[in-house]
Amino acid sequence: MSLTGKVTSGVSWLGAAFVAQRLTILVVTAILARQLSPEDFGLIALTLLAVNFITYFQDMGLSSALVQRKELDNDHLSTTFWLNAAAGVALGIIGCGLSPLIALIFREPRLTPLLIAMMLTLPINGLGWASNALLQRKLVFKQISLIECTAVLISGVVAVMLAFAGAGVWALVSQNITMSLANTGGRIIAARWLPRFTFSIQRARELFSFSLSAFGYFLTYHGIRNIDNAIVGGVLGATALGYYALAYNLILIPGISICGLIGRVMFPALSSVQDDLARFRRAYLRMARTVTAATFPLIIGLWATAPLFVTTIYGEKWIAVIPLLRILSVIGFFEAISIWGMAAWALGKTKITFHMALVSLAAMTVAFIVGVRWGLLGVAWAYIIVSPIIFLLPHLLTNHLMKLRMPSLLKAIAPPFCASSVMGIAVWFLIARGIQFFTSRWMNLLSFIVIGGVIYFATLIVLAIANRPEGGIISWVMGQHLGEIDAPHTQIVNS
Repeated sequence: MSLTGKVTSGVSWLGAAFVAQRLTILVVTAILARQLSPEDFGLIALTLLAVNFITYFQDMGLSSALVQRKELDNDHLSTTFWLNAAAGVALGIIGCGLSPLIALIFREPRLTPLLIAMMLTLPINGLGWASNALLQRKLVFKQISLIECTAVLISGVVAVMLAFAGAGVWALVSQNITMSLANTGGRIIAARWLPRFTFSIQRARELFSFSLSAFGYFLTYHGIRNIDNAIVGGVLGATALGYYALAYNLILIPGISICGLIGRVMFPALSSVQDDLARFRRAYLRMARTVTAATFPLIIGLWATAPLFVTTIYGEKWIAVIPLLRILSVIGFFEAISIWGMAAWALGKTKITFHMALVSLAAMTVAFIVGVRWGLLGVAWAYIIVSPIIFLLPHLLTNHLMKLRMPSLLKAIAPPFCASSVMGIAVWFLIARGIQFFTSRWMNLLSFIVIGGVIYFATLIVLAIANRPEGGIISWVMGQHLGEIDAPHTQIVNS
C-alpha cells in the first residue's frame, strides 16, 4: 500500500475509533456523573495530575525516537523496552513513597491511597510502549484502534459497575488501572514482538540524541496541560476543580484528541518524507483541513447547546460548567490546530518545541495565578488572554521551518470554520428563542445535534460548489487540492 493509502487508512481507523471512544466515554461519564460527586472527579483529576507527571520520566521520549528514526533494529526496541520496564517499577515505588507528600501539598489527605493505587499503571504501561511504537511505525492503526476501543469499553464497564456498587472515587481509579492493563496486553499481542535479553549502550545513546529534547518537551507539555488544574485545585479546592475538569474535557479534549490521533498517523508519515518539503507541506495542510473539519463543528456545537447539553447529560448540579464551556470554546479553536509540534518533530527539531513549551508554561503560570483571584471564570479568561503566546508563536516558527506561508494555512482551515460558524449561530438562535421540538430534553438535544449536522455539511457542500473543485466535492472538503507549489524544494538536515 502507498504512503497516501496507509495514511488514509490510518486516519479512517483512528477517526472511527475516536468517535466510538468519545461516545463510550460520554455515556460512561454521564452515568458516573449521576452516581458520583463533583468532588470525586476533582480527586481523580488531582491524582492523574501527579501520576501523569511521573509517567513522563519513564519513557523520556524514547517511543517517539523509535518512530522517528529512519533505520531501526531489534536492539533499539529491546533497549527501549528494558529502559521503560525498569523505569516503570522504579518510578512506581518512588511515587508510592511521595504520595503522602503530594497529598500534603494539595491539602487533601484522601489522595494518598488513591495515588498509591494509581502508581500501578506505571509498570503496566512501561511493558507496552515499545510495542506501541512499533505498531505506529508500521502504520497499522487498525490494530491500534481496536485495542484502544476495547480498553475504553472494558474500563468503562468496570467503572460503572463499581460506581453502582458504591465504590465512589475508587470506581474512577479502577477505570484507569483497567485501561492500562487492556491497552498494554493488546499492544503486546498485536505487535507480535518480544524483547531480547539484551541492552545496548550504543543504541540507547542513538535514541537519546532525539529523545532528550522530546522528553523535555513532554515534561513541559504536562505542565502546560495541568498548571491550571494545579492552581484551581490548590486554591479553589476539589469541587471547583471537578467543574473545571468537566468543562475542559468537554470543550478542549475533542480538539486535543482528534489532533492527537491524526498526528499519530502523520508523525511517522511526515518523518518518512522529511527531506521533501513540497510533499511535507501538502501533507501538513491536508492534516490541518482534516483536523478542523472534524473539531470545529464539535466546539461550536457545544458552545451553542451548552445549557441544554449540560443539564440534559449531566444534570442540574453541573450547571456551573455552562459559562466555562462558553469561554473555553475560544481556546478549543486554537487547540484544534495545534499540529505544529508534529511537523517540527518530523523535521527533527525537538529542541524548538521544547523551548516554545517553556515559554508557554511560564506565560500560563503567570496568567492563571492572576486569573484564579476571580475564581473559575477568571482562570478561563486568563487562558484566552495568554493564548496568542501559546498558539500563534509556535505556528509562525514551524511554518518558517517548512517554508509554509500563513495565508496557505488559513485557507486550509477557513471552510470548516465558516461552515461551523453558520451552524453554531443557527442552532444558538433556535435555542435562544426557546424553540422546542419535543417535550423530552433528550429528544430536543438530539434534534438540535441533527439540525446542526445537516447545516454544517450543507454549508460545506455549498462552499465546495462555489469553488468549482476539479477533483470533486469530497476531495475538496478533505483538502486534496491543498499544497504550497511556489516554494522551492529544500533539503532538511536533522539536528
